[in-house]
Amino acid sequence: MAIDSLPHVLSMVHCLTGLGEVHGPRAVMKSPEHMQIVFGYRHGGGDLKVEVDLIRSPNSPRPGGYAINGRSVKRSVILPEYQIVFTDDSGHQIALEDPLKKRVRQYLADVESKKSTSREQLIASMKNLMDVVENIHL
Repeated sequence: MAIDSLPHVLSMVHCLTGLGEVHGPRAVMKSPEHMQIVFGYRHGGGDLKVEVDLIRSPNSPRPGGYAINGRSVKRSVILPEYQIVFTDDSGHQIALEDPLKKRVRQYLADVESKKSTSREQLIASMKNLMDVVENIHL
């Protein structure tokens, strides 16, 4: 559960803050179906507190949500076209393109144009993931 979800969280953190370091990761089992992972993320602009609530769901695609500075959205996925929709607390909705398709297209365009991959970003992403997973003792 955590290993599948954390790359999404870390991608969002990297986009918001730039490269940084994970510190103090810990996991708390709130119930047999609910794990909370908390860690700090030290970056050039300060220190971000990250909380990840993972709740087991038998349904696929799983529901999701995100909150930043007290503002939150719920994510739903409409099948079969995998249309992602974010809904805020007031009911306002916005539909997004599937981010995986968008990233794959961008990656292929970068390869075709011989644009180099950000080696630093790739290494930092894997190190951050490893730091969290190794220290929460899954």
